[in-house]
Amino acid sequence: MRRVKGSSVGAAAWIFLSAPVSAQDLTPFVEANAIHTLFHEIGHAVIDQFQLPVIGQEEDAADSFATLEIINAFEDDAKPILIDVASAWLHLDAKTDREDLDFFDEHDLDAQRAYRTICHLYGIDPDANADAAEWADLPDETLDTCTDTAPLAQDSWEMLLQSGVLLGNDEPQTPIDVSYEETSLTQWRSQLMDSGLMDDLAIYAQTSFAWPNPVRFVASECGEANAFYDPQTVTVTLCYEILDDWAIAEVEILSQ
Repeated sequence: MRRVKGSSVGAAAWIFLSAPVSAQDLTPFVEANAIHTLFHEIGHAVIDQFQLPVIGQEEDAADSFATLEIINAFEDDAKPILIDVASAWLHLDAKTDREDLDFFDEHDLDAQRAYRTICHLYGIDPDANADAAEWADLPDETLDTCTDTAPLAQDSWEMLLQSGVLLGNDEPQTPIDVSYEETSLTQWRSQLMDSGLMDDLAIYAQTSFAWPNPVRFVASECGEANAFYDPQTVTVTLCYEILDDWAIAEVEILSQ
């Protein structure tokens, strides 16, 4: 996994589908979606633990946090990561019957989440990410909007993360415990552990934020393909099942 640096919030189809290093490794596609999902849940934790105001849906705010933090932390590697994320959502949208769309869900529709991710990517650096916008087929009028809304989202998060949220140079860090629960899905437990992905993001969260309470990162078999933040236990959970879903989605995309 590419190492993250810490927080400041600051193409053609070949871009987003790379071959795995080996059968024992998380593919870049699965890893990218896990990275964004964990950043998303960290966003929920930040909002909860620091009692940040949210205007609109919290899920939208967590998506925005995740995308902007990836752009900041991964720099040039952010583009393939976010195109992988958007392609997974677009694939899920394509598989959803129009009659089953839930317009009242706490999350936006999958296609909306995909296009907003690419909109943020383009809006932060249009010159570097024009190929991503072309891949997503964003119309010119949307691109003009992205160059306004993405910097606004970035500035808004920077303002929220100033006082008492970001860890000062001389402030003690709050250790973040990472655990990988035993599971029947042994392949995913091993691959996730070997990737170092959760451990790296725990270091990012530990060194970036002045957490008022200890935070835990847990990988678990949940009985569903999901990830979530529990404010009662201050725990970010990534379910092994969602890794399997992303792997299946990747195979289906490659077969198209």
